[in-house]
Amino acid sequence: RRGLRLKAALGPGKVLEERLRSARGQLLDAGITHPRPHRELLDRLRRSELSQLLDGMPKGVENHVHLPAMGDRRFLLRELAQGDYPAYYHPATYHLRIAL
Repeated sequence: RRGLRLKAALGPGKVLEERLRSARGQLLDAGITHPRPHRELLDRLRRSELSQLLDGMPKGVENHVHLPAMGDRRFLLRELAQGDYPAYYHPATYHLRIAL
């Protein structure tokens, strides 16, 4: 049930990928690079599309993203890694944790 709720909240994997890629671009355009003070980074994240996406997830999920399709998951892990957003897949829960 939890997976179904997450899927309904996030939409199809490809849509999520596009939204995350767009948000990553916005953050890079805003000048977010490593290293940055945590307060400044958090402030910019709060104003970003990525923050709105994560805020819209069901309570208790926080920055975990559920992607049921292995192809989508591999693609997203690569994209996030290229954008300096480390992401970790947890096979027991089928969650992808995006490190912000």
